[in-house]
Amino acid sequence: MERLLRLLRVLSAEMRDERLMKAEEKAARLPAIMTVPMILFILPALFIVLIGPAVLRALDAFSGSG
Repeated sequence: MERLLRLLRVLSAEMRDERLMKAEEKAARLPAIMTVPMILFILPALFIVLIGPAVLRALDAFSGSG
């Protein structure tokens, strides 16, 4: 009986370690997976917010002088 308990403890520890390793592997792949959505959606919006006012002022300056 005690041998079975020890075996089950070892098995549960191995399964726990395997589950942790799989979670760490997924977490390590996440930055590579998130790069494409960030480039497609976040960066264009960021550029519009940052550069948009300067472009509007430049258009106003050029249209006002003509």
